Parts: sequence; structure tokens; C-alpha cells
Amino acid sequence: MCGVSPRVFVALVAAVLVVVGVVLGVMQVQLSDNTPCGSVFSTSTKQAGINDGVDRIGGRTTAIPNRVAACRDNTSGRAVITWVLLGMGVASLIGAAFVSTGSSRAPLILRPPASS
Repeated sequence: MCGVSPRVFVALVAAVLVVVGVVLGVMQVQLSDNTPCGSVFSTSTKQAGINDGVDRIGGRTTAIPNRVAACRDNTSGRAVITWVLLGMGVASLIGAAFVSTGSSRAPLILRPPASS
């Protein structure tokens, strides 16, 4: 492992999971017709509702008959992935910080700073 302890490796992988989860959570979700749906952390079906209303008033049929429901489906699908990544990352970070390695050393978070 290139001289990296297993605890540090787990902490690095966990940090990557958290970062990817946050990025997925703040990225905008859009439908195939570029209707914005907001993000996992800030859902917005306002524009979808406006587009649905305009289509009904104009009598147009579209590939997405109910954009509001489609926005909710797309956002909730991404939310599952986002929350799983965040949960796994945070749990792994906590585990790497608090669990001892089986030796007599204290867990990383409780270890006193090394004296120089």
C-alpha cells in the first residue's frame, strides 16, 4: 500500500466518498428536455410545473407528460445514491478515527500529539 497505514487508507477512501456524495447532492438534476429540477439538497419543481401548464394550455403533447412527477423521480433516485455515499463515507471516517488497530495504541482521535 505504498507505506500508507490501513487506517489512513480507509480515511482517504471515506473522504472521497463524502466528497462525491456532496458533489452529487449539489449537482442540478435535469429532465431530458432540459427542464431544471433543482438538486438533492434543494429540490425545485417550479419550472417543471410551469412547463406542464404551458403544454396543457397550448394543447401540446410532449415526451414527458408529467414533468413534476418526473422531476421527483429523478431527484429521489439521485438522493438514494447521494445519501448512501455520504453515510458510508461518514461511517468510515468515524471508524477510522475512533477504532483502535488492535495494538496498545489509542485510537487516532484520542491519541496525544507526538512530542518532537
